[in-house]
Amino acid sequence: MTDHLIHLGSRAPARLASLLVAGLVVPMAACGSDDKKRIGDLCGDSGESCASGFCYEGQCLDPASDNDGDGLINGLEAQLGSNPLARDSDADGVDDGDELDTQRANIDSDRDGKPNVLESATADADSDCMPDQYDPENKVANPGGCWEPAFVVPDAGGVVSHSEPFTVQVRVTDPKDATNDFTGFSATLSVDGVVPTGAGERPTVAVPASGLVSFETSARSGPHTLGVTVTDTHGMPRRAERSVNVNTPPTKPAIAVSPEHPQTTDDLTVSVTTPSTDTTFAASAGGAVSYTYAWRRLPDGDVWANATLHADRTTRGDVFEVLVTPDDGFGPGEPARAEVTIVDSPPSCDGVLLLPSTTSTSQPIDCRCAGWSDPDGDTDQSTCTFVDTATGTPIDTAGSCTLPAAATERGMAIGCTLTPSDGTTSGTPVASVANQSVLILNSTPTTPTAALTPDAGNAGMDFACKVATDATDADGDTLTYTIAWQLDDATVSASPSVRPASLGARKGDTLCCTVAASDGNASSPASTGACVTLVNAPPRARHGARPRGRRQLPRDPSRRSPLRAAGCRRCRRGHADRHLRLVSGRRRDRGRDGRDDVGRRDRRGHRRELQRECL
Repeated sequence: MTDHLIHLGSRAPARLASLLVAGLVVPMAACGSDDKKRIGDLCGDSGESCASGFCYEGQCLDPASDNDGDGLINGLEAQLGSNPLARDSDADGVDDGDELDTQRANIDSDRDGKPNVLESATADADSDCMPDQYDPENKVANPGGCWEPAFVVPDAGGVVSHSEPFTVQVRVTDPKDATNDFTGFSATLSVDGVVPTGAGERPTVAVPASGLVSFETSARSGPHTLGVTVTDTHGMPRRAERSVNVNTPPTKPAIAVSPEHPQTTDDLTVSVTTPSTDTTFAASAGGAVSYTYAWRRLPDGDVWANATLHADRTTRGDVFEVLVTPDDGFGPGEPARAEVTIVDSPPSCDGVLLLPSTTSTSQPIDCRCAGWSDPDGDTDQSTCTFVDTATGTPIDTAGSCTLPAAATERGMAIGCTLTPSDGTTSGTPVASVANQSVLILNSTPTTPTAALTPDAGNAGMDFACKVATDATDADGDTLTYTIAWQLDDATVSASPSVRPASLGARKGDTLCCTVAASDGNASSPASTGACVTLVNAPPRARHGARPRGRRQLPRDPSRRSPLRAAGCRRCRRGHADRHLRLVSGRRRDRGRDGRDDVGRRDRRGHRRELQRECL
């Protein structure tokens, strides 16, 4: 603060400087004195009664405070000559702190000895179109007059439309400047003293070199005063005004759309049920109210300008908006609006088809629509209810058009009622006729599976055929099983067990068994055969023979002796006689060592021959 006083003291009036010095000294000298007035108390002009030593307009102030909040402390404002109790001492809309230079020193733009902080930038004391702050001779009017704005359009007392923006034009002329240099000039529009701020408004524009300024604006119905204020480079305003009448549009009509809930096959028609009225300029001129129509598919579809919208332009689910706008010749009024949604068209069926026509409890039943038709082109999503027409008992399928096999019983007669539906809207139900009922016949048991025990062996073993997997019966009937044996594809037995040898089977033959189930009314197909290929049977000892562990030769049917036809005993007897003769004859041929090698060989060969021919 002291730096400012030293720098700016020469500019302040002597009285204020003395007060400021007193304000700096007296508080220290009077510290603790009870006879001095405190800050905010009333005081005399000298300030000697204030403890702060600073009295302004009869009030003790603190020179270090900023009472008016303009960024300058009271002591500095006293030095500058501004009002410490007013933010804007010259009332030109600029705070005192903003009218100083960067060093907080006064500025005198017109060099008339009066600083800007005390000289208005908007007032024009001599009405010469030059603000006082820029006019060194505030009390002497400049010759030639002042520049002025003047209205071009609209005409005084003219009628403009309420519904559309209208044009306002003002021409600015300067009698002192033949070049009409309006650089830095601006023009601001107001309606009834209020600057419009709506969407699309440009209330303030620059004045062009031509001086012709244009605005686009709108106003509510009735008489209004338009004003245009033109401001020069110094902020000096000049204003022109003009009265205008804004036409009151026709009232909004009442409308109705038919049909109220249209389908895709319906034309849409809008009609005016309560006409618009017009009581202002158009009515006084004898004008009649007309209407325009606009159909639009929401949200951003095509527009059709007719009272009727044809069905071929609609699709299920479309939402249409229709606007009916009245017009009195001066401009349109508020449109009436209606909205309508294209609802689903119900499908239809010509009849019902039940498939299959006859069945059993092992097969489902379908109820189908015959002759499906849907104006919207939707797919069939019909629902069905089934009933046993034999007893009148309904069968619940939760709307499904397929009756599960598990829901049927033998002896039922199934009928169906189908409700055509496209998933959104249902049509008229259609029922099957009595002679269409599906009869539920006996269900054939399922095929069981068979198993052989044992699963390998020869013709001399016993084999048993068993049910490996039981058959089932959809009717819950008691089942019985039938067994069949096949030997090389020929059925040979129906017994539970067989010995293949008894059936004439030999090594290499294939033995199979099958099983079939029966509920007393029908039999299932035979199961796939459980089969075994018979293997070679091991040899066994014959009566009277003495097996010595030697390997038996296989029987060869193609080499049987003719003696076989006379019986095995006779065959053996003949061979025995021959063997005896051989043995007797060979004994005479024994060597010295007593071994009968030749006889042993003969006996061994004879035994082999016996086995081949007699076994």
